[in-house]
Amino acid sequence: MIPKICALGLLLAFVGIMLSEVGYKSKKLFSVLAAVAVLSLLGGEISSALSSIMSLGEITGISEIAATALKIVGLGYVFGVSSDIIKELSEPTLASFVTIGGRIEILIVVLPYFVEIIELGIELIK
Repeated sequence: MIPKICALGLLLAFVGIMLSEVGYKSKKLFSVLAAVAVLSLLGGEISSALSSIMSLGEITGISEIAATALKIVGLGYVFGVSSDIIKELSEPTLASFVTIGGRIEILIVVLPYFVEIIELGIELIK
């Protein structure tokens, strides 16, 4: 999989250079489409890795915690990649709002666990 990603990245870089030489004006659009093409190669690999992690979580009995952890990691990556693409399109203010929104979303997902930890700490103190 790694050679495919590297080869596609190099090919798209060369195509981008050739397009800029002939006067292609929408280089940012090409960059975004190239990034989507490279990320689409990773879709199957990520899916199989996540399913094996989830099955491991079910075997050990921590499937709910593992699912939440995977959700948090996934949200972080989705918002990070989205923010980077938006920055590439010369919209840094919008990219920072997407990043802040992602952090708030992650906080909302994690908040029930914080409440459980605080309640457990209060019970231990009593």
